[in-house]
Amino acid sequence: MSEQDSHSRTAHTPHDDQELPSSSDIAALTRRKVIIGGGVLAAAVATSAYAFTHQEVEITVNGKPTKIRSNARIKDLIAALNIPTKPGNLMSVTGALLQEAQGYPYSVVLNGEKLDFDDAALWRPVAHQRIEILDGENKTEPFTSEESILAPKLEHRHGDAKRLGCVSYVTQWPQAGKIQKRTGKISGEVVENDVIVPAKNCIVTTKPIVPDNNGKGVGISFDDGPSVYTERYLAILRDHHVHATFFNIGRNVDMYPKLAQQLLAQGHHIASHTYTHPPLNKRNQEQVQDELREAAASISKATDVATTMLRPPYGAFNLNVWLATGGLISSEIMWTHDTFDWKQPGVDAIVNRALDNITPGSVILMHDGGGKRDQDLEALPRILQGLKAKGLQPMSIHELLASDSGIPREIADGVARMPEQCVLPTELA
Repeated sequence: MSEQDSHSRTAHTPHDDQELPSSSDIAALTRRKVIIGGGVLAAAVATSAYAFTHQEVEITVNGKPTKIRSNARIKDLIAALNIPTKPGNLMSVTGALLQEAQGYPYSVVLNGEKLDFDDAALWRPVAHQRIEILDGENKTEPFTSEESILAPKLEHRHGDAKRLGCVSYVTQWPQAGKIQKRTGKISGEVVENDVIVPAKNCIVTTKPIVPDNNGKGVGISFDDGPSVYTERYLAILRDHHVHATFFNIGRNVDMYPKLAQQLLAQGHHIASHTYTHPPLNKRNQEQVQDELREAAASISKATDVATTMLRPPYGAFNLNVWLATGGLISSEIMWTHDTFDWKQPGVDAIVNRALDNITPGSVILMHDGGGKRDQDLEALPRILQGLKAKGLQPMSIHELLASDSGIPREIADGVARMPEQCVLPTELA
């Protein structure tokens, strides 16, 4: 190799004598660029935020148009506009004056709606708002509190002040409220039973049955079955194309479950007449509820019908019995025409009692058990014919109730149930 060639191969470029930057130098340079760029961005954001918070919006304050910074608070308005406000007083839990001028410093009405003081403190102006700044309200001293349940009561109402009703039913299920005991930390005063959530009473309404559209329905009902007479009643009703409601005794359903099934199969309705037929007004709460539960269980077992409709034995029912039912029934069905068939007064007497002064919405009471029923069986066809001759339509109690739109359908069907969250009333309103 020539000297010239050797020299040319080892010759340096003009910058070969400078040291190349390391990877750490490159990273540091990159960070400086990011920091510088970020600083520019932060400065831009800060400038934008400053401009936003210092921009003015126009609102109306105490009836006067006013421009105010968008980040202003109520206290800024009061100071800027020199609005005079008188603070409220500090009051005890019983309402006695503790300290003057130690209540809320001002009160605020925004667009016609009064704000809580805490909400007013968070207020920010929005264009076109209408705000009123008024004197402060009184403040209650700090207190400790204890909450307890406020039990509902049983309230009775009449759906028609001029006419006696034969159906009573729950129109409002009960809900518990809350009461509070408050003890002032400054005064030591105590407020008992301060209602913070009102209770909803259980409301039972008694009303006559009034068929819609001048309906001509009359309710046909039989108590005390099933019995050895039931099939004969069913045959008569079938021949006259009439449905009825049978208020059955639970223990009789246990004895004749197939008869209970048969009357349902023919389109009739079944409801409770208790389990053993006692006068409920002479039973305590536990006994009343046992009668209702056992009757419902017997009917449900035989027919799969979960009824909450009751006809009380002997009609012995009052508001104290309603209290004792424990929400197990939703309706209590009485009658307008008692045939007194249980006295066996004779066929003519039974027919006359059923038809005298009969009008739409009436309820006829007869019996399917509890004694000899030959007179009833002879009277029933004449009663059904007599009703039709008067232009009336015999039907079951369930059908009659359903014809009155003022009665809820689940009441008419006998299936209304008390919601699980209800608290039972223990006293009358």
